[in-house]
Amino acid sequence: FGFRANGTCKNHSDIDLVIYGDMDRATINRLSTLFLESNLPYKVDVRHVVVNGDLVVENGRSTKADQEKIIADAVQASAALMERAGLRDLIADWVEPVLH
Repeated sequence: FGFRANGTCKNHSDIDLVIYGDMDRATINRLSTLFLESNLPYKVDVRHVVVNGDLVVENGRSTKADQEKIIADAVQASAALMERAGLRDLIADWVEPVLH
């Protein structure tokens, strides 16, 4: 944070938006829709998430799941789908960059 607080915000500057508080799924979906429908170039970068007082994402990484295993499992499942779809030639080109 800083541009807006310091008064140095200019056209095309990056601005941080923090949403804090209890939100139900409908509110989150509505916010997502509004961003998608806007002409704003945006990037979502989740740093920390607390659910019922429990830190579940810290510094952008899950504290509750093995992300490397999830990615490896997803890549393996994707490769199997590509194989079944007859796209064997594309598997190495797609899988190797994702794993490294």
